[in-house]
Amino acid sequence: MKKILLSLSALALLSTAANADLLVGVEYNVMSSMTEEDENTAGATAEADFSYQPFMLKVGFGEAGKSYTSIYYQSTELEYDDFGSSTEPFTEIGVDFVRQFDIGVKSVNPLLEFGVGYGWMDGNYANADSRAAVSFKVGGGLSYYVVPQVELVAGVNYQYRMWQDIDTSYTTISTSDSGVNVFVGVNVWPFTTGSTTPDAGSYEEVSNDTKDSGAY
Repeated sequence: MKKILLSLSALALLSTAANADLLVGVEYNVMSSMTEEDENTAGATAEADFSYQPFMLKVGFGEAGKSYTSIYYQSTELEYDDFGSSTEPFTEIGVDFVRQFDIGVKSVNPLLEFGVGYGWMDGNYANADSRAAVSFKVGGGLSYYVVPQVELVAGVNYQYRMWQDIDTSYTTISTSDSGVNVFVGVNVWPFTTGSTTPDAGSYEEVSNDTKDSGAY
């Protein structure tokens, strides 16, 4: 599954790289509240709440102020509130698709995002040395361009993660988790292929001819 996701991510970047700008960014989940649900073949269920605050590194291509595709990487620990407040290491890679909208407000664009990811967690869980998961997310927020090549982003997304089944000697355990995340981040567009970056609060220049025509 990891190879498939990496291949899809590479294809997505290649499809947007032509005549597009390079994006480098970092994102931080300031609040991630998730609920994990376990169910076995006998019908027994269990729930556990956990949180995590990962930094996400992103590299992608697109057009500032319009849309872009990026590959992300994050490595953090899941902090379980139950079971003695335990922590588990977690790593995830994935691809995000973001669309921004021009609403006529200088430097500010609302945005929508959709993403898919592949994550894995090492450690003993129901006699399994590790387990993997596929995740999906959808959300929205705002983008503010401090200067044409630097934007601040903030928003909220909903995430759903489906873990691989774990087989034991007497049952099969199916696990999923879901929750709402609040994120903030910074994107940098170090190079441009044209005047694609939005105006970051600069005033429109008025030509001398225009000023002269009304200067009486």
